[in-house]
Amino acid sequence: MQKDVKLVRSQSPFINKKWDSKRIMLDVLIALIPVVLFSVYRWGFASFCRIFTSVLVAILTEAIIFPLSQKEDRKVEGKFKRFLSRYKEFNSLNILTSALTGLIFALTLPAGISFYVIIMGAIFGIAIGKMVYGGTGHNIFNPAAVGRVFVSLAFGSFFVGAYPGLDAIAGTTPLAYVRKASFGEVLQSYEIWELFVGCVPGPMGEISKIAILIGAIYLVARRAADWKIMLSVLVPSFIFALVAGAGLQVNTFQFGLFHLLSGGLMFGAVFMATDPVSSPLHTTTKMLYGLIIAIVTMLNRFFGSMPEGVVFGILFANMFVPLFDRIKIFRNRINWQFIVTYGVTMIIMILIIFFGQGGTF
Repeated sequence: MQKDVKLVRSQSPFINKKWDSKRIMLDVLIALIPVVLFSVYRWGFASFCRIFTSVLVAILTEAIIFPLSQKEDRKVEGKFKRFLSRYKEFNSLNILTSALTGLIFALTLPAGISFYVIIMGAIFGIAIGKMVYGGTGHNIFNPAAVGRVFVSLAFGSFFVGAYPGLDAIAGTTPLAYVRKASFGEVLQSYEIWELFVGCVPGPMGEISKIAILIGAIYLVARRAADWKIMLSVLVPSFIFALVAGAGLQVNTFQFGLFHLLSGGLMFGAVFMATDPVSSPLHTTTKMLYGLIIAIVTMLNRFFGSMPEGVVFGILFANMFVPLFDRIKIFRNRINWQFIVTYGVTMIIMILIIFFGQGGTF
């Protein structure tokens, strides 16, 4: 006897979680509160205005573009009312996701950046990073990272002088300074504890590691973000930094801590790489995903033209997510194929970084 089959239709987002989408977005927003508060405390009203502008522009951009992909209800009379019928699927989740994108994007920028850059980046991140793929739950790339990369490439000159609180001797952020001075000189201007507390110049949301850790603990406790992705980014990055320190013949552990606590590595690992829409499904693929982010980030830091590369690493890793989730041998099984793939990749990268930094046996 044939059983009845019930087809269930549901709306996006089709995120990789069992939990309610709206609850996850709210949890991420709550987790970002310590970061926002520290940013406003550190940089004052300038920080608040830029964050507010980015969030507002992101919400408005999604609201304007949303009806373009929706059908009108022909049963409704009147052109204006018929147009408004395109918004029948627009709900609080659309507002939450766009607000979160605008908030994260703003927190990756310095407090002195032009409002023009913020507006253009927020529009680009929502329009190109999210809406062109179908909107909430369909985007392949992290929209905030898309916006950040766009403004870095298109408006690079606007970042000159946009970082308040620069050290008088260094004259730049810690990651930029370490590329042109000895590591000993860098530590004289920016000590490790200052990097951890947030007493250094940098993007609004990336400097206080205490605030980021508070947010990370909340996300993990609420199961709104996967700690395996966070560690899959941070652990290889720390190892690569240790290897680079050995190659440069400086204090290896201090050099590793410096790179772990500098720039947007921790912020990206906690709040951007863990995006449930653009991150992988399985434990093993999450480890590979995090490894790719770590590789691109650290290669860019050591050999690239820009001092920071976290957002580039996240976008590069996002491209592999659909492939990773379809490779059967990597589906939640730590087998010999996975161990060989991960191990060989790590060894190759360690050798490249060690010898690339002048290391010898």
